[in-house]
Amino acid sequence: MNHPFEITALRDHHNRGQFIFARRLQVDQPLVVPDGALLNGVAVYHYDAIFPLGNPKKNPNRDMYVFRPELQRYPEGHFQVGQVVELVLPEKPA
Repeated sequence: MNHPFEITALRDHHNRGQFIFARRLQVDQPLVVPDGALLNGVAVYHYDAIFPLGNPKKNPNRDMYVFRPELQRYPEGHFQVGQVVELVLPEKPA
């Protein structure tokens, strides 16, 4: 199943790697991101230590997600702020 996201920020942490902050565009139910998920064709890990991001009133913003590519670096220019990308979840085994 595919889920559209809009990239809101890209961050590079000196010893934890690169992070992709993205807003889920169609929020109909909670989304669990399992191992094997691909964001714009790149294998990612859902960095849930940051989710959900809160607003100043401490209400969770459940449409914001943080992903870390399973690569050393995501491909140059592959992700850009404002870009709409697809998160593809692996199919459940039969």
